Amino acid sequence: MMPKTPGPTQVTNQQTSSRSSAKAVPPLEHLLAWAAWLQSEPPAKPNELLWAIHHLPDSQASPWLKSALQLKNICGVLVAQLFYRNQHLGYLTIFRQPIEIETIWAGRLDSTDPRQDRPRQSFETWRELKQNQTQPWTSHDIDLAHDLAHHFAQVIYQTRLYIQIQALNADLEARVLQRTKELQQANTDLKREITERENTLKQLHLAQDSLNRLSHQNKLILESAGEGICGLNPQGQIIFVNPAAAKILGYPRETMLEQFIPDLVNPVKADGTPYEWEQSPIFKTLYEGTHHHISGDLFRNQQCEYFPIEYTSTPIQAQGNILGAVVVFKDITERQVVERLKDEFISVVSHELRTPLTSIRTALGLLANDDLDVAENKRRRMMEIAFSNTNRLVRLVNDILDIERIKLGKVTLKKQKCDLKN
Repeated sequence: MMPKTPGPTQVTNQQTSSRSSAKAVPPLEHLLAWAAWLQSEPPAKPNELLWAIHHLPDSQASPWLKSALQLKNICGVLVAQLFYRNQHLGYLTIFRQPIEIETIWAGRLDSTDPRQDRPRQSFETWRELKQNQTQPWTSHDIDLAHDLAHHFAQVIYQTRLYIQIQALNADLEARVLQRTKELQQANTDLKREITERENTLKQLHLAQDSLNRLSHQNKLILESAGEGICGLNPQGQIIFVNPAAAKILGYPRETMLEQFIPDLVNPVKADGTPYEWEQSPIFKTLYEGTHHHISGDLFRNQQCEYFPIEYTSTPIQAQGNILGAVVVFKDITERQVVERLKDEFISVVSHELRTPLTSIRTALGLLANDDLDVAENKRRRMMEIAFSNTNRLVRLVNDILDIERIKLGKVTLKKQKCDLKN
């Protein structure tokens, strides 16, 4: 017979959650007294964790445990420990209530036949014998409980494993979702950084192109300049030279580089006095940062010949530091020749102008003097001299103007043969 309360079969495990009420009583199988009781009972089968209690009052259970079970009208218990893969999962407990002895006997209660009383007397004797007794657990019941315990243990283990897998899967999904968000954010940041770097690189290329164009233009300007240009480092060594400077000095450009400029050109003053390096204008530019404009000093070329030059030395400065100097120079040999010819020309022209002017002044002075008695023929002769010298002055002025026009390129000279006799 099976009890109505609790159910016929009760399965408990170590992970059974307690009720929400603070006064909820845990299942009996969770109590230490339960395990201690089972350890004191002999197993129903050798080497098996299965116990068959046929009559609870005769068992080794503690009094209060017996009382708790008897309150539920339980007299027989079949317990199998749920054990799977070396893990204790709980207990499978099957309860039995006492044999039902309250049976209504069918018959006529008012019958006078004595035979009607004999079955009743026999039943009363049976009921007294079966009072608080249960049906014994058969080997079939024990084997069935053993098989059920094995299946329940397997199901509980798999359920736990499934719950763990579900929890791991949920945790994994949460991690994947979080990692996906992080990767998406990282991807967004990476795209923004790539865009910023592309824009920066584009601007850098534009700046580099502009710098290259500017550098090329500056190079063309320096190489196209008619004056010689040399760039010096703070020690006075040549680090840049343009074609005009190489042509003026007569050196190849590669030969001039890294040369110490005083050793290369050996500058001297106009009177031939050599410069001490510490007293030279270029040295003062490099070490004092001063500007110098010199005209008439001499430089030495590759043929060891000295020639007059005009040069300017300018410091290269950045944030108050002198990084070097730029020397711009040109050969003024032809200019000095022209200036000398001009001086000679002015001297000659001055003499040529003074002579006719003296004659004209003298003649006009005599004619203007009323106190002198000058014959008519002499007076006429003085006028001819004054007129002739005036024409001479006009020719001299015209020659000067023609020379100036030739200098300005307004008159083109044509070469032709001339007869010296005429």
